[in-house]
Amino acid sequence: MTEPIAQVGLRVLAETCEVRAPWSEGRKYSDDDLTEANGLIVRLAPVTEPLLNKAPNLKVIGRHGVGL
Repeated sequence: MTEPIAQVGLRVLAETCEVRAPWSEGRKYSDDDLTEANGLIVRLAPVTEPLLNKAPNLKVIGRHGVGL
């Protein structure tokens, strides 16, 4: 997860997968987080080609929020 979401959302996700929320530790997501990620949830963070190149195991990208 690149940016904060509600704690209830984190709990629901944590029931079925390992959730990494670096912002909850006061840090930005790292290349290591991306390298190991199978999924990515963003709010406003841009998903760029360089970001995708750092995430070889990525299977899904989700956007939290409304609108485009």
